[in-house]
Amino acid sequence: MPYKGFTGNFSRSEQRHEKLKPLMEAIIDSITKETRTAINHLNEVGTGGGNFRSRACAELAIRGGDKKAELQQ
Repeated sequence: MPYKGFTGNFSRSEQRHEKLKPLMEAIIDSITKETRTAINHLNEVGTGGGNFRSRACAELAIRGGDKKAELQQ
């Protein structure tokens, strides 16, 4: 039996879903944005199977860091 509360045509679970919908959308958008940022970062740095040190050097080079030589020693 549908809950005839505020809207008159939604069940209780549908009402809860409607209340939580903006929050769920914000969480999904945040996760999507973070995932996109992480993927873009990995694409810039390059994951080509290298070891951690070479990836760190690549990251420093992209950021214009001058510690690349220090890490390679």
